[in-house]
Amino acid sequence: MKFVHAVKDRLSLLKEKALVTLRYVRDFRKNWPRTREWLLFAWGRVLASATYLRDIRRHWPEIRAKLEHYRNEIYRPMYNKYFAAAAYLPFIGWLVPLYLKPDDALCRENGRRAFALAVFFTGAALALFFLYFIFIPRDWRPVRFALALMVYLVHVVYFSICAWAVYFLLREKRLEIPWLKKYTHIVEL
Repeated sequence: MKFVHAVKDRLSLLKEKALVTLRYVRDFRKNWPRTREWLLFAWGRVLASATYLRDIRRHWPEIRAKLEHYRNEIYRPMYNKYFAAAAYLPFIGWLVPLYLKPDDALCRENGRRAFALAVFFTGAALALFFLYFIFIPRDWRPVRFALALMVYLVHVVYFSICAWAVYFLLREKRLEIPWLKKYTHIVEL
């Protein structure tokens, strides 16, 4: 039934599209040179791609050299701030600097800080979530509503801190989160 109503609502648009299609089919002979040109171009690209993939072993040394060049370029010390900023991708970003740049102090420090933030805010959201479902009766609707809002507020605060940290790192400013400092040194990653 919903489908019928959806079709009725879009009937004028469907009629217009059908008329355009009918005009194209009616004038197919007139449009054929342009269509043929596009089909030949597409067929040529498909053949070139298939040939390249068939002979990829022959091209592999040049592909590998380009990939190594890009990898060496990315790992230059001037890009460390980007690896450190990637640590603040919510919840799992801390893996990036800790595993891709483990020897760099900036990346290691921000990876630990991001891990501590992720654990703290995930734990807070989960605690509120379980408090909501386990300990609060269904009849206490205002309390349940307040707890649900607090879960969203925890996420907003976490995303805001992550955005703030990325902003500071990309501007090459010193990032200080004093209340988190004692927990980041506990983490042995």
